[in-house]
Amino acid sequence: TEFAILQSMDVSGYAGLYNEVYTTNQAGMAFRAHGIDVISKITAYAEQQGAPSAGAAVNFYIYACDANGVPTGAALWSDTTNTVSDIGALTLDMITLSPDLAITDGNTYALIMTMPSVGDGTNNVYFYAGDQGNMPQGWVVTSSVGGSSWSASRENDVAMTVYGYKSRTAGRVYRCDP
Repeated sequence: TEFAILQSMDVSGYAGLYNEVYTTNQAGMAFRAHGIDVISKITAYAEQQGAPSAGAAVNFYIYACDANGVPTGAALWSDTTNTVSDIGALTLDMITLSPDLAITDGNTYALIMTMPSVGDGTNNVYFYAGDQGNMPQGWVVTSSVGGSSWSASRENDVAMTVYGYKSRTAGRVYRCDP
């Protein structure tokens, strides 16, 4: 059964724009997996600012995070099929992982958004984020150098939900809490 492990979806309290994503600027949300070992989908509020090229690629990636809570290594999962037209004005984007991504319960991961080919400080895309602290197990991560180094802002979080489940082995009996 699929369930939300982290949720922070009330955008009414969010400031909106957080770290414009364009060319080498990347942004995302780090989160600690709790009670799951598979991610099946993520929903996140994103928006475009100004007029970035409608057909420009907007990519999403999931990375493992290091001890400092920032992305490290190669992407564990990617979706490179989106464009700026898919983002538009404040939209709730459903990112379905196919196949589901196996992770390690208790480890930290990050969903990253990139728009590598176009944009500038006034024509870009961004996650809806703020300092609401609604995700105590999550924080914003940013890079202005194409992901070669990262910063973490633990005071901020992205309006998103991570869905997943605990994998089970057929034929085994599992204890359930009442």
